Amino acid sequence: MPALPAARPVVVATGPLTSEALSADLQGRFCAFLGAGEDATGPGRWLSFYDAISPIVSADSVDQQIVFAASRYEKGGADYLNCPLSRDEYLAFRRSCLKGERYPLHDFEEARYFEGCLPIEELAERGEDVLRFGPMRPVGLRDPRTGRRPYAVLQLRQENHGPDGRATMYNLVGMQTRLRRGEQLGPFA
Repeated sequence: MPALPAARPVVVATGPLTSEALSADLQGRFCAFLGAGEDATGPGRWLSFYDAISPIVSADSVDQQIVFAASRYEKGGADYLNCPLSRDEYLAFRRSCLKGERYPLHDFEEARYFEGCLPIEELAERGEDVLRFGPMRPVGLRDPRTGRRPYAVLQLRQENHGPDGRATMYNLVGMQTRLRRGEQLGPFA
């Protein structure tokens, strides 16, 4: 598609291989809308695409003796399964994130991430506690086995309902990654 169709409404879902013609059409429309010149951002420099994997966990692989259902501060429903981690488990998780091989960036990609949606290995590189003060923060949660707040927590959100109404898959909340699929077995095993 070289340009947006005139008919409205229109939904645009384009990815990293957007044609130069469509990219130029979109750039012209956005620059006109923003009141900027056509070349305000330079050719091909105004679209960003970042690909990351968000791991999905099979429900039958979750150890129900360890996880607990809860929302932070007991507000709302118990929408998440929480996987508590000790300090040693957390540090092992972080080490796995740091040493895992990553998918390389494509020629058209730059490592300009959105701060609110960083790959976990990028967070791990920023410091020892960044993950546990970010997507793995345990605030507002108490492990019912110990009565204490865990050192860190992985949260699982139900992804679907199986034929019997029970979950068959869970999404790992905030765990987008560029680790190669085989390398994900380290942190997420």
